[in-house]
Amino acid sequence: NWQIGARAQWMPKKDNLIIYNVLRDGSLKSLIVDVATGKEKELHRPIFSLSPDGKRALTVNYARLAVNWPAYGYAGSSDNCDTDPSDDGIWLIDMEKDKSRLVLSLEEIADFTNSWSAQNANQFVVIPKFNPSGKSFVFYYRYFLPDGALYSHLFFCDVDGSNLHALAEEKVSHFDWLSDDTIMVWTRSLPSSVVALRKKEWMASPL
Repeated sequence: NWQIGARAQWMPKKDNLIIYNVLRDGSLKSLIVDVATGKEKELHRPIFSLSPDGKRALTVNYARLAVNWPAYGYAGSSDNCDTDPSDDGIWLIDMEKDKSRLVLSLEEIADFTNSWSAQNANQFVVIPKFNPSGKSFVFYYRYFLPDGALYSHLFFCDVDGSNLHALAEEKVSHFDWLSDDTIMVWTRSLPSSVVALRKKEWMASPL
């Protein structure tokens, strides 16, 4: 993947351990490797970002991304790319136990936005990233408008999926945490009336 690579990164507080995503037996997984000994530990899901203590990871459905936003997905897997929105979204992985649970579903996020996209199959989430304490994270919820433009919501929530609220929407891109409760983000601010019009199907008309 040209945009995000294999998500290769050092395991926090572990001098010799790295983690990266792999495709094995047609399924996407992640691999923790000791660079000194070559010893490997395979996890049942690919990862996106690690908590600061390295005990947890956030991840998304890369197979869904491969269909709806190929620049950030992984091609070639047999993983389910058409999962029901109530059973897909952002997953929290326990790194030691190799167990995961869905902390925020696409259905919950789409309902929160009160948007037509709740019924749209091309919705997806991407780039979940912990804050410095690991207690919360931000992520993008995105879909394509009828005119072909990418529409984005930047959300914040606690690590258990609670306290969900929107930080920005419409045209939102690169961000990073400055502190536990402050981020810097590239975005633009349009009048609410213009944003509402952008969501309407008639904007896709040649007129």
